[in-house]
Amino acid sequence: MTSLKLAWRLVRAGGWRALLAQTLTIAAVVLATALLLFAVSGNYAFADRADRTTWRQADSVPESDATAIEAYAIDYVDDLPYSRIDLAAIPGEVAPVPPGLDRFPAPGEVWVSPALRDLIGNLPNDRLADRFGDITGVLGDEALAHADELVVVVGNKADSPAMTAQRFGPGSTFIADFDSGRTADPYGLYRALMGIATVLMVVPLLVFGGASARLTVARRDERLATLRLIGATPGQVVRMTAVEAVIAAFVGAIGGTLLYLAATPLLAQIPIDGASWFVGDLIPPPLWIAGSLVAVPLLVGVSAVIGLRRVVVSRPGSPRGRRLRRCECSGSRGSSCSGRRSSSSLERYRAVTPSAPS
Repeated sequence: MTSLKLAWRLVRAGGWRALLAQTLTIAAVVLATALLLFAVSGNYAFADRADRTTWRQADSVPESDATAIEAYAIDYVDDLPYSRIDLAAIPGEVAPVPPGLDRFPAPGEVWVSPALRDLIGNLPNDRLADRFGDITGVLGDEALAHADELVVVVGNKADSPAMTAQRFGPGSTFIADFDSGRTADPYGLYRALMGIATVLMVVPLLVFGGASARLTVARRDERLATLRLIGATPGQVVRMTAVEAVIAAFVGAIGGTLLYLAATPLLAQIPIDGASWFVGDLIPPPLWIAGSLVAVPLLVGVSAVIGLRRVVVSRPGSPRGRRLRRCECSGSRGSSCSGRRSSSSLERYRAVTPSAPS
């Protein structure tokens, strides 16, 4: 009989208590896996948000190496800040395509974020629309830190006064592309905190694994000790326990992954750093999802085996910590006592082994 089949028979023989213990273990692993994926996704979400803002302050290069001029500024409308990026191509050079656009903006073109487009439509023209003129297009998500961000990109000529005007911001710079080694300052702390949370999520998984081995410890010790009595080796006992815990944890890991993916649209509405999220930001890479489906059951299985050590190291039929009753009897009473012990062992054996064919 394989360890898998025997582990299943052990669960069935344990009755509703064993099934309840497995159900609680699965539920706990579901929650822990969902929280683990949220912590992992948070690291990537903040990194992606930072990457989508650095292009606005691209690395400066000498004028002889430049292909475009970029000017970044913060402006306000009704106390609401919005980012304005003025771009101009240097004559005779091939200007790079900014993130979120399908081409470099020509002079006079205006590209706005969806949130700014809606704000322009809700305000009188003299309040905001007159600052930009006609709207050419809408910026894609690649140009925005979050869905509610207010951003406008304006195309200019290289000698336009807008490219040299004084503004509340770093001013104009010569650029060769939109790459930048800088990251937005606030996100470094957030990423560090999410990294710590990812590590801390391992602790509940180990606790749940150990708890799954202890929830029905009395019944399990008795059954496994019976297996030792009828000849099962310590290695077989460990394998059966590991299989039982790993299967329950794998089911829980799948359930936790599905729960997290289903909850992602709701989690994206949680404002962090003053803004909500794109749903795609909170979807972890496929490699992390696959890794969690492997790592979570292994962690729970290892913890469960460690929690079972006291049964494996005990002598056959005698779980450590349980006092065996001495049968101080003789004659017919001794035979009766031995018979009861033999009958008890036989019942346990039948509970975990298939019936012999008649």
